[in-house]
Parts: sequence; structure tokens; C-alpha cells
Amino acid sequence: MSAFPQVRLRRLRRTPSLRRIFDAPLPGPEKFIWPVFVVEGQRRREPIEAMPGQSRLSVDLLKAELDRVVRMGIGSILVFGVTEEKDKDATGEAAYHENGIVQNALRELRRAFPELVIFTDVCLCAYTRHGHCGPLTVSGDVDNDQANAILAKVALSHAAAGADVVAPSAMMDGQVQAIRAVLDAAGATRTLIMSYSSKFASALYGPFREAEKSAPQSGDRRGYQAPNRDSRQALRCAPPPTCPLPLTMSAESMPCSLPPPSGVGATCEKWRGKPRRRLCAPAPTSSFPTGPTATTKSLGNADRNMDSQALFERACQVIPGGVNSPVRAFKAVGGNPVYIASGQGAHLTTVEGRELVDFCGSWGPLILGHARKEVVEAVCQAALQGTSFGANTPREVEFAECLCEMVPYLEMVRLVSSGTEAVMTALRLARGWTGRNKIIKFDGCYHGHADGMLVAAGSGLLTGGITSSAGVPPAVAADTIVLAYNDLSAVREIAGRVGEELAAIIVEPVAANMGLVLPASGFLEGLREVASRCGALLIFDEVITGFRFAATTYGALCGVTPDLTCLGKIIGGGLPIGAVGGSKEIMERLAPLGPVYQAGTLSGNPVAVAAGLATLRLLKTENHYPALDRLGAQLAAGLNIAAHENGIKLHCAHLGGVFTPFFCEDAPTDLSGVKRCDTNKYAAFFRAMLEHGFYLPPSQFEVGFVSAAHSDAVIKGFLVAADETLVEMSSSYKSS
Repeated sequence: MSAFPQVRLRRLRRTPSLRRIFDAPLPGPEKFIWPVFVVEGQRRREPIEAMPGQSRLSVDLLKAELDRVVRMGIGSILVFGVTEEKDKDATGEAAYHENGIVQNALRELRRAFPELVIFTDVCLCAYTRHGHCGPLTVSGDVDNDQANAILAKVALSHAAAGADVVAPSAMMDGQVQAIRAVLDAAGATRTLIMSYSSKFASALYGPFREAEKSAPQSGDRRGYQAPNRDSRQALRCAPPPTCPLPLTMSAESMPCSLPPPSGVGATCEKWRGKPRRRLCAPAPTSSFPTGPTATTKSLGNADRNMDSQALFERACQVIPGGVNSPVRAFKAVGGNPVYIASGQGAHLTTVEGRELVDFCGSWGPLILGHARKEVVEAVCQAALQGTSFGANTPREVEFAECLCEMVPYLEMVRLVSSGTEAVMTALRLARGWTGRNKIIKFDGCYHGHADGMLVAAGSGLLTGGITSSAGVPPAVAADTIVLAYNDLSAVREIAGRVGEELAAIIVEPVAANMGLVLPASGFLEGLREVASRCGALLIFDEVITGFRFAATTYGALCGVTPDLTCLGKIIGGGLPIGAVGGSKEIMERLAPLGPVYQAGTLSGNPVAVAAGLATLRLLKTENHYPALDRLGAQLAAGLNIAAHENGIKLHCAHLGGVFTPFFCEDAPTDLSGVKRCDTNKYAAFFRAMLEHGFYLPPSQFEVGFVSAAHSDAVIKGFLVAADETLVEMSSSYKSS
């Protein structure tokens, strides 16, 4: 097939990645092109004022950014090089240098993302001192033919460095023919060309010109770019979209693409104050669909008419404290809480459209990351069949069987709707089984907000706990004895005195509600021995730890068998669920078989069970745990090294993909050690990392989570930002 200037459609089908972009006309994230602006150097992030939330990035930071983009399903990127003023000249020679900014970036990006389709902008305006798209004649006009010769060199250098598609945007007459000839002569016959058929001279390109630092120093580009009223020239690709939208009417029989330049919203904001509606292009359906960042962000359903501060102010009028769980209020770290519009993989999108790398993971359930395809599909399918029945369903039987199969000492489980309910049921069952009332718990371990567990340590070993919340009767707290985590000698002493009154010892086998505090060697084994000796039940609260470090519970992993196990978070795949399980003998004390009552309208909810089943099956088959352990160790080690180099006392504890950066010298072993941490420094660290685009737990006393959706590139990006933050903190503290 030969047409203008030489068409080979097989180029569009060369790789699976290209076929996903070009074969089907249906819209989808793989059809969108994500623009990136790359600068020289390391650890460089230059915010682009005209494109809020977007930055020029050095290649190391760009790779971390693109990991997120790939996980969103975006199929392509469009690379723009941003040249230093000292490297610009009259003809733009730096644009085709073998070791130019784009060429070096292409080689690194191709190695890091072999399946990503890479487009490159082929133009000279960012490389010339005068800011025009080609060299100028004596009269000040762009020399069309000389520009084409240079553009062809640029395109060839991009193809040699790894570009799949070169995209000339200079609007020189004959540019495609010139580029095709040079590419073919050099053997780059498989390189695609995407050329604007019409590019309107328009002030709406202001944001892109600022991003590339390519504004013309004199005159404008109307001499070689189309007037926006010339509809006959706009046949296929006609940016910016605000001018040619009516042109689609006259070209409806042709595939059209109307890419919205990032920053149009910012332009409108300058003109009108605040944009009243989000500006989006129609879903592209052409052979060369494009869709820069502004369009891609719309996939996250971020509402540009909302912002977090305004939402928080509204929430405070109708929700106590403005939040539905206290830690979300950011009281421990300062500032207003963020409001989330959507999540995908390891990332969140705020209502303002800002992307954040998420290390909270909804406080633990999302070990697979946000909106994992199989989990979402399971939820949708279940919801279509009915959201709740208040009756028995086949899937809840499957779910219970799955839990018992994955945890060897679980013979029966009872499903509830939260971790708190699971603990309440376990404690009631322990008291019903033993006929005793007293419970031992450990300071800093959180077991939900049931009255009997909202208890702090008393003044002495034998003193009953004191309530840690208003509204809890002292009589309820009196039967709860609170001891220091990891203090086995205190447990033995108490058991020796009140063992005959002791119904249960409840513990997080790995404490994860005062930051991450690991069990001392022999601590859990000692609890098992004490409970067995005095006839009490040992309860492991594995709401956080269950299926966190292996496709089973921590008890099964470490070889300590509790009598009862409480589960939640991961087993619901992000939906509300809980479970309590144990031996058949003990579990059959629950109603309707036994005298211990428990019931729940939404227990075994079919949608939550579907999400849980999908999650557990993926954890069984995919084995993400070695990677979680490696990434968690990499994150912790990197933080510890950076802190040491900057003279900041910090110890990052980690186990598998769970971590806590404690701002203290040594790893805490109990709550008293945790309380010695510098919470002000953690708050400063949190706020700075949030500015860098990383969402950590908004409290020193909460754990962070690495999920299966996090990657090496994300962790490296986190550590780069953390190092910058710790350098700034060190300088600040030294000067104060």
C-alpha cells in the first residue's frame, strides 16, 4: 500500500502494545497518551505553574511516575524534552544530539518499560534561542526546508534511542515526507509517524509552552500554523480542542482525535477565576488517539468543583469532627485531611485530581492494591445478583471453607461485619466457654472499640484497667487487666495470682496499632503456655496480621496455635467483614448450637464475601509475599540510611510489607518505648512527604503498608523524596 507519503499499515500492528492502541475504535485507558516533560539531572522536580499537579521531571523520578501510569492502564506516553537555556542555539542542534535529554531518557525508559508505547515530540521550538519551530531566515521567517532537514535528524535520533512513534508538531510543509525518507534510508522502516494534520496557532498552547520553556521570543507562529477558523485543514488531529470542536460535525465520517492540552483548565482559571466545569475531549477513536493528563485524570472521577478543605468544612457541619474515624482528621500531623475521589493500584486520586502514592491501603485491607480487576469484577457480579439477603448463600459456605483450608487450626468460622465484632464475639465466647470474666490485654494493642477493650493500664499489676474513653462504665474496665506488650514475666505473675478467674489472653501477635512492634523471642510461645496452664483461652487478634505475611495467619506462620482467631481487613478485600474461628468444640458453643449468642443482619454479606473470596484466591495463586518482604526491607533500609546520613534519629521497623518510621533511636518493644518517639518530627515528615505525593499514615502510631501494586520504581521514588525531606528537616533543626 503506498499513499501519502508512504503508508505501511503493518507498522500499526507490529507489537501487541501497538495493536491494543490502534486496532479497536472503542475508548479505553490504553488509547490515551500521557505527556511527560523530562529535564536533565537527578532528583529534579519542577512544578509547572500552568499545569497544577504536573511537573518537569528528571528521568529517575519520571520512572517512578510512569510505574503509576502503566498500572492505570495507560498505553502510551509522549515525551517532551526541556532544554537548558545554555544549550539552545539558532537552529536547535541539541534536539538531535546522540546524548541529548530526550535520547538519554528514551534509552532508560525503554529498558524500564519495554511494553510501553513511546511517542516523542519532534519539534525545535524548545531547542532554539528564539523559540520558533525551525531556523529563521534573514527576514525572520522560519526556513521550512532547512527545518525539515533538522526535524528528520531529530526523528531518526529518537527512533535509534527507542521511540516507537515520532510525532512532528512543527507544522512545516513536507515534514512527514522528509522524515519518512530519512527513517527509511536509515533502516528505521518500522518507526511510526504521527503528525498533526492541523495545529492551530492559539494562546491555549500557553501551558505547554511554559512546560517546555518554548514560547517564541518574538512574533508568533501564525505564519506556519493554521488559523482556527480554517476548518478544511483540520481533517484528523486538530489540537487544541476548544477551537475545533465544531469541526467534528463536518468530519463525522472520518476518525477524529481532539486531544485536550494539559493546562487548559489553568488557562480558563486565569480567564474566569475558577473553571465551572471540567473540560474533557470526546473519547478518541482515531488511529492515533491522544489524551494528555487532564483527560486521563478524569478517569479518576475527580470533581474539579470540590476541594478537600471545602469538603472538610461541610463535613464538620454534619459529621462529628468532620470524619467517620478519628485518625482521618489529621489531628496528629496537622493540616486539613485529604478527600479521595478514586484509587487504582498503588495510587489515590484526590478530589482536586492530585495523584498520591498510597501507603495506607485503607488501613490494611488492600494488600493487592486499589481496584484490583478480579476483585472489582467479583463485587460487581455479586451486587448484580443482590446486595443483601439476610439469608444463607452458597458463597458464604465457600468462603468459610477457604478460610479453614488456608489456616490449618481453624475448624469452624463465624462471619461478622467488622474486626470489632469479631473481637466482641471471641471475648463473649471465651467467657461462655470458661465461665470466667477476667481478660488480659496488652497496652498499645487495639482490638476495636468495644467497651471492654477501650481500657488503659492501671497503676499496678493487680489494678483493673481504667477506661480510655468516656462512656465506658468503670465496672466494665475492672475485668480487663492491661500489661506491657512483650512483658512475659508480668503475664506469668498475674496468671499465678488470678489464673482461676482468667477467661482469655488477647493479643495482636504482631502489634500494629502503636506503630509496628514485633513480638520478642518466646513471647507468643509463653502466652500459649500460660493460657493452657490456667485454663484460659488464647485469642490472636489477626485483623491486621491475617494473610499479611503469608497466605495464612501469623499464628500458623510462627507455629503458635491460639484457641480463637479474629480476622478482618484483608479477608474482605476492602469491604466490611470480620470473622472469628477456632476449634469445632469451642465454636459450637455459639448460637444456635450453644448458649453464647451472636447475630448480625449483614453477617456473611454476599458482596463482601465475594470480594474476600477473590482476594484470598489471588493470594493463594500469585504468592506476592516474597516481593512484599523485599520491597518492605528496601523501604526500611533506605529510610534508616537516609536518616543516619542526615543525623536524624529514626528507626524504621518492618516485617514483610508492613513498616513504621519511628522517630527515635532504637526499635520500641512496647508502648512506653513508642511514646518516646518525636511525634512532631513524624508530623513534619508526613506533611513533607504528602507534598511530594506520598500518602503515609497520618499518625506516628499507625503502620504503613506496601501492597502488591507497589513496585521497585515506586519505592525508589519514595526514598528519593524521603531523602530530600530528611535533608530539609536536618537543615531546619540545625538552624533552629
